[in-house]
Amino acid sequence: LFCMIRAINKAMTMGKKEKTTQVEQKVEDKHEESMFDDKSDAGKIRVYLSKSGKYKVMSVENYLTGVLCAEVPSDFSSEALKAQAVVSRTYSYARNKGNYNKRARQDHKKAPVCDDYAHCQAFVTRKALIKSSGAFGKKKWQIMKKAIQSTRNKILTYEGETANPLFHSCSGG
Repeated sequence: LFCMIRAINKAMTMGKKEKTTQVEQKVEDKHEESMFDDKSDAGKIRVYLSKSGKYKVMSVENYLTGVLCAEVPSDFSSEALKAQAVVSRTYSYARNKGNYNKRARQDHKKAPVCDDYAHCQAFVTRKALIKSSGAFGKKKWQIMKKAIQSTRNKILTYEGETANPLFHSCSGG
């Protein structure tokens, strides 16, 4: 997580004159009840499923587990999986709060996130993962679920605001 935060800091300061002051970065505890404003949906998030054109409400934990399963190989170290869990939760939290480009939600106005990796974050349901990968899919789901649970309610902040944790699955170098 420390290396990821250093990389995020470097990306946030690119193009700016270097400062000698220390940049404040931290992982904050945000309760999943905050993911939706409606208290009856506490701990849930609405996801736009691009292939079917439907919306699905699910637990934040299941959504984030599906994101990790789609975005990261399960043989990464547990610390790398935890770092990605925090980044994915931060992104979802901020999208739900409308912190990013308002025009970005035009494709799915009724949900803060979708399953399209080119638009939001990749996502796979447990059922689809097991259907495509069998016993390996079950094992991967459990590994990713553990990373999500061990970082529960944690998000990245920068200067007191929710960070914009951009990431990519392949850097080519």
